[in-house]
Amino acid sequence: MPAEARARSWPRRQLAFLGLGVALAGVLAALLFAGPGTPSPSAGAATAGPAPGIGPAGANLLDLNVLPADQPLMAPGFHLVDQYGTPTSLSQFRGKVVVWSMNDDRCTDLCALYAQDIVAAEHDLGAAASHVVFLALNANPFYPSPASLRAWSVRNDLEHLHNWVYVTGTPRQLKATWSAYHVTVELNSRARTVVHDATLEFIDPSGRTRAIGDFTTGPISTAYYAHTLAVMANDLLPRRERVAVGGPAVGSPSTSGATLGDSAPRFSLPELGTGATRSLGALEGKPLVVNFWASTCGICIQEMPALQRVDDRFGGRVEFVGIDVADPRQAAASFARRAGVRYALLADRNGTVASSYRVEGLPVTFIVGRHGTILARHEGALTVNELMAVLQLDFQGLVPGH
Repeated sequence: MPAEARARSWPRRQLAFLGLGVALAGVLAALLFAGPGTPSPSAGAATAGPAPGIGPAGANLLDLNVLPADQPLMAPGFHLVDQYGTPTSLSQFRGKVVVWSMNDDRCTDLCALYAQDIVAAEHDLGAAASHVVFLALNANPFYPSPASLRAWSVRNDLEHLHNWVYVTGTPRQLKATWSAYHVTVELNSRARTVVHDATLEFIDPSGRTRAIGDFTTGPISTAYYAHTLAVMANDLLPRRERVAVGGPAVGSPSTSGATLGDSAPRFSLPELGTGATRSLGALEGKPLVVNFWASTCGICIQEMPALQRVDDRFGGRVEFVGIDVADPRQAAASFARRAGVRYALLADRNGTVASSYRVEGLPVTFIVGRHGTILARHEGALTVNELMAVLQLDFQGLVPGH
């Protein structure tokens, strides 16, 4: 097997299309806040190769495979067009670090969450952001037009970033580029949907791929994932262009919290729409239903009417709270205005509360007792009957008619 084929033959995870919910990290952990700035090598063993700023926790977050420095691997070139229809090639970014990914311009779940990681990573890079390009290759040949890419970028708050480049081409060109990068895209022609690899490639200023990772293995917390993306890109820059990367660094995974019988992790979050702060402490004294969701998660939206119906039936004897996770601000606020949901909807902008609850996918619902103890956890959408059954089991006598 040629060296390039070997280097690109690591197992690839794939993103499922809308309808499966937001199936996120397989190894989610509640991460410790380690303070701003790039961690020093003394803070933990760094990964091999070009990533001295990333310790084991950060490497695990990205599922990072760093290529040996003595085995250079040139990233495959391409000649496509960007979201404005401008001819674009990989070679034009020589002198900059390129963070390469696959993206579906019809995706409203995982790709949308990764978009928020890019927005936060660009912020964490500070002055170094001018030396880094976040480049995505279109994974959906059913919608190959630059206009589709541009519309998706606008919806996900990326269009204002000077270093966001989203490339596309004819279906034939796209398939050739996928093949060159050894990524897999599964096509459903009838539904016009795709399932694609969740690969990240970190390409240095000389055009060499220096590390390969994955954007479905980290926690739902945008803050931690974005910081790690920024650190990896920063480490590939010439020393004179590097900065102290902002954002919360990734610490050692916690082994406690958010399991049955534990005290529910505390939170204090703003309401969508009003901005008024609601805290877990203020809600104690009644049984509490905490539902983690996002406006980009189709199955979450389908579940909300059922939650509202059960909330109505309990007549205030149980508190309901929906925590919106890592949504683009405009999308979340717009949804809150038209949702017709009367229980509190709170904004977890960076996913830090979801991370503390060890949320691995959306939607997830927790039942918290009067004294703050987690009594039940349900992953996936709930029907009215399922939620009523759970509440009957945990809170005898609260259900009307019982």
